[in-house]
Amino acid sequence: LWETLPRGPGVGLIAPGGGTSVFMTDCSTQAGLEVPLLSPRTRETLSRFIARVNTIIENPIDLGSASYLPQTVMDTLAAMAGEETIHSFLLYHYVYPYKNVGARELGREFLKSVCKVRRTMDKPIYVALYCPFQNFPEADEARREIIDVLNQWKVPYTMDLQSGVRMLKRVWEYARHLQARNVDRDVFLGPAVR
Repeated sequence: LWETLPRGPGVGLIAPGGGTSVFMTDCSTQAGLEVPLLSPRTRETLSRFIARVNTIIENPIDLGSASYLPQTVMDTLAAMAGEETIHSFLLYHYVYPYKNVGARELGREFLKSVCKVRRTMDKPIYVALYCPFQNFPEADEARREIIDVLNQWKVPYTMDLQSGVRMLKRVWEYARHLQARNVDRDVFLGPAVR
């Protein structure tokens, strides 16, 4: 098994833009998931390292350009992990060839930060990739490398946002199915592979 199962329908959404974060929220709620508002305490923590301009820190989280800063991504996940109403995370990651910045390097550092913080929490993390430049050689290489790293680290992922939401919905439905039958999911599934 690549991940633990969520213990509830609450999802923490993290995106690199306001329009994307709104779309993620719409898709999630339409799928029957919940997008709970973060507590004032967590929002205060996030406000210490997320700029207050062109961002959202309520859930969904719109990191803006900071979504490519590994430490910010890691700190955001860590801050949200303490929320009792959030049971899993969905990250939306752009594979984008910025000028003078390697897409592969950005992707690799992003994934390192995700995998590092994942070891500190018992809530699953899922990744939805957005690769608009699949015919651009560097971006295509980055996409393939990111997929290889996700497979190596056993982080569940999809190649678009809507598929990511559907994946999370089905995982939650399966977890709820086990709960309804009083099946100890940890005994039944075993620990997630790390």
